[in-house]
Parts: sequence; structure tokens; C-alpha cells
Amino acid sequence: MRAMVDMALAGVDVARRARTPDFSLGGMVDLKADPLMFRPTATVTLPIWREKIAANIAAASARREAASARVSAEQLNVAAELAQMLYMVREADRMIAYIDGTALPNLGRISASAEAGYETGMSGRR
Repeated sequence: MRAMVDMALAGVDVARRARTPDFSLGGMVDLKADPLMFRPTATVTLPIWREKIAANIAAASARREAASARVSAEQLNVAAELAQMLYMVREADRMIAYIDGTALPNLGRISASAEAGYETGMSGRR
């Protein structure tokens, strides 16, 4: 989301800068020629091409930042899922320890008691 906002701001900034063309004036002097030659030069850069290039650069930079933000978000998601799975494994280990240490011995005692009651006729059923 932040990268999309940065892309929009960069586009606005590029459009603002690219409205005006670049001008340059100069001159060339040929000192070796017998009559001294002077040639004036003038150039104008069209803002259309500069704007397109700058917009492409800004868009590419924003896409790169967006991709790195997505990678960071995915890394956070993977870390959260790993923590959740580790918690589930820990809970399963606790449950197995409870079953092995408490529940199964109690079930063994209960079944032995019920068996003894049936054998002696002291059970609740008649």
C-alpha cells in the first residue's frame, strides 16, 4: 500500500518537473582554421521523452519496493504460521504426555476395578 502511494507521488513529481523543456545555448570555436570560425549552438529537450523515461524509472522503483514489501509480508505470514504450528505441536505433546501419564493408568485401574466387581458380583448390574 505504501509503495502504491509512493508511486503516485513520484508520478506527480515527475509530471511537475517535466512540464518545462530544457534549453541550452553555446558556441563552438575552431581555432585551427585560418579565419577564426565561430558556430553558435542551441538545443531544446522535448519534455515528452524525458517525462516518459522518468515516469518509467519511478514506476519501476515503486514496483521494486512493492515487491520487497510483499516479500516481507509473506515472510511475516510464514513466521506466524510456523509459530502457530509449533504451538499446536506443543499442545499435542502435552496431550500425549497426559494420556500416557494420567489417563491410560486411570483407565487401567478403572477397568481392573470393574472387572473385579463383575467377578465378585459387587457390580451395580443384577
